[in-house]
Amino acid sequence: MQSRLLEHTRTDSILDKMLIIAIGEQIQFVRSDYTITHDLKKYVGINQVFQDSFLKTTSENYIAFHDMGHVDYIENLQLSSVEQKICNDQGLKIYCTEQCLHTAVKKQRFILDGKHEIPNIRVDWQQSKEDEIWSPELESISVFINRNNLNNVTVCTSFSDVFNIYRNKYNFKLERKDPCLNALATILDKHKNPLQIFDSKKIEKRFWCGNWGYRPHRHLVTAFASTLDTEYSWGYTDTEYSLLFHLWFDYNTFKYKEQFLKGKTSLKPKSIDLPVGQSNINGSIYDVVLRPESAPEGPDILEYSSKELFGNTFVSIINSSTFGEPFPVYDEKPLNAMINFRPFIMVGPPGSLALMRQDGFRTFGEFWDEDYDNCLNHQMRLEKIFDVLLEIQSWDIEKCKLVHRAMHDILFHNYNMIGKNLQS
Repeated sequence: MQSRLLEHTRTDSILDKMLIIAIGEQIQFVRSDYTITHDLKKYVGINQVFQDSFLKTTSENYIAFHDMGHVDYIENLQLSSVEQKICNDQGLKIYCTEQCLHTAVKKQRFILDGKHEIPNIRVDWQQSKEDEIWSPELESISVFINRNNLNNVTVCTSFSDVFNIYRNKYNFKLERKDPCLNALATILDKHKNPLQIFDSKKIEKRFWCGNWGYRPHRHLVTAFASTLDTEYSWGYTDTEYSLLFHLWFDYNTFKYKEQFLKGKTSLKPKSIDLPVGQSNINGSIYDVVLRPESAPEGPDILEYSSKELFGNTFVSIINSSTFGEPFPVYDEKPLNAMINFRPFIMVGPPGSLALMRQDGFRTFGEFWDEDYDNCLNHQMRLEKIFDVLLEIQSWDIEKCKLVHRAMHDILFHNYNMIGKNLQS
């Protein structure tokens, strides 16, 4: 019988231990034990990516996997000599369709399979020039490339290496190209509904803050937001105040220490519309693989984006999967706000809003200060985000309605942008 902890790890409920291998004119679905399957439906994550993204129709040679940490079945994958020649002559792309982990700790094995002990590394840290940053997923890919004598590989990820941290570090080219984001945008686009065009007159609350998986920065933000006019979901308890020992900074130096601690003390599991239940954190890396007790697999994309979930709130606080790292990224979470005709405040790595604008979306710098996106110090960026939240908290509801109405051209632009070959 599994331990109570392992029942709720993303390893057991989200990650798919299998590969899509498309080399030459053949596509194979290969399990982690290297047996071939013709039924991709049971592998929920990678099946969704394959069926709804450009991967299903592309003519390029590629390997895709939906996993995190070191991936031993990538490292040990042996291509035939014919496949190796095709890849070297024509090129091979390797798609990491889940988020990549980044860390500056000493290199060590990081395997998320529910069996191996996970090293207790920080998922948020304030990087310095002296840091030797590495990624377990990229390490595994590098081993695979060496094993197969490949020399023409491009690795495609959801993050952007704008600071060239990985330049010349690995034996492949790195490119931001995200079939998972492409698939989720395609699904949302197919299910657009005029009823999602939210009427400014219906605004009753200032903030919306949805959460599913645990992250320390989500805990910080939700605790603070809970002291404001916020509809939020939260599925975790912290009976030992473990969060205070799981931060990348000294909370005593935090600009909003008192308000954060007030929210931290009063924050209790709460549901918006989706069931969350509760799980207790312990201040280790295991927290970030937790899922709410009631439904560890989580809702599907259409539940996340339902208009009922967003209620009559004005602005969405988007708690990204990552925060304290130097790799801009975004996923479907801001798209869920867009399809519901909402502005958003992005709680993610620096440069994430700029990345969205690069992809053609518009953000909200004419209505509040988005300088937080440029702040490389993660504590200061969080403080700047809280500055914005407090400014909006000071607006009365009538002003929120007027501002929302004034944003209509941006909101319509973003709504219409969803599904426009995003990241293809």
